[in-house]
Amino acid sequence: MQQNPYSGIAIAIDGIDGAAKTTQAHRLVRELDSRGIHAVYTKEPWWGQMTEGDHRLRRAITGIDGDGTRPTPEEIQRLFIDNRQRHLVWEVIPQLGALAPTVVVLDRYCFSTMAYGEATTSLSFEDLYRMHEELKWFFLPDVSFILELPADEALARLHKDPDIFEHRETLERVRTSYQKLATFFKNESVHLIDARGSEDEVFAKLLPRVEEALAQRSKH
Repeated sequence: MQQNPYSGIAIAIDGIDGAAKTTQAHRLVRELDSRGIHAVYTKEPWWGQMTEGDHRLRRAITGIDGDGTRPTPEEIQRLFIDNRQRHLVWEVIPQLGALAPTVVVLDRYCFSTMAYGEATTSLSFEDLYRMHEELKWFFLPDVSFILELPADEALARLHKDPDIFEHRETLERVRTSYQKLATFFKNESVHLIDARGSEDEVFAKLLPRVEEALAQRSKH
């Protein structure tokens, strides 16, 4: 897969629901801003330029079916990928290609689709990987983090009943998929981070990797 070809730096934070991705992404933006480094936060799915596909995706996510139909699990993952394409074109790439150096922090990215897609649909990891390779503007971030957390702890953080076996089982399958992804992409600056512990403790594990990416990019 293509690496980030733009002058700015892309950082992705991913993981199962409840792993505190959003908390860490916002924390990172604040930290970089405090150092005088222009950083922006963005989140997937992205609702900036809504298409009919995006409306279908949003309805599927929220469980509100406007016309009484619902996309299949496989269709939902394709809608996520289509949404990612527009996110890249309309928001991410313009920020990365700006004259002023910019760090774009992504709250979820391709790893989310690969992990959830493999765990919840008939699509294989290879299918999902190939679908991303076919995207015209797709690239891998400079550094990516997968926040790793047991499903029971994730559910407790989300205030969901851990006795709901099916949900817990699904999250465990997704967690396993994320672990496989981290191994597959280990040479692509993808890091599996233990997300247990306090916000400060988890952030302390992320920050040195970000500093390495910043230092590496400054050499070019």
